[in-house]
Amino acid sequence: MGSVSEPQIPPLGGGVTPEMIDRLVGHREGAPPPLMQGADNSFFFQGLPFRGDPSLFLKKDDPQWRQPQLRYEVHVRVFTLDDKDQLEAYTEVCQQVANGRAMVSYEKLEYDKDRRTWQVLLRWMDVFFQGPDQKPARTDAPGKE
Repeated sequence: MGSVSEPQIPPLGGGVTPEMIDRLVGHREGAPPPLMQGADNSFFFQGLPFRGDPSLFLKKDDPQWRQPQLRYEVHVRVFTLDDKDQLEAYTEVCQQVANGRAMVSYEKLEYDKDRRTWQVLLRWMDVFFQGPDQKPARTDAPGKE
């Protein structure tokens, strides 16, 4: 029988290599790395989605202001639950909340007697990491120039 060789780890998308993961902020030997790649080539940093190219922000000796920054993106929407697409979108937001990737800050359910359906007014925030040089997700928010 021939010898078994170490499997080669393919490079991760976005310019990230396995060697970079070893140098990550907060990574301790034996612990899962704070940067994980999803099946759809998306990235997760410390369990939250990472927007942008994480290969630029992976040095643990960088000062705090050069490390990935936690960000929030606010959404407000009324969902009419007898509409299949709106029910699916509402369910998706609820799943993101259940997964810890979004937070609900306001929710009001109201029954519409005329349409015989429920409506939900929902305000929620997506929670994610972004590189320090990337612009915040909402540049049209009040107070932004």
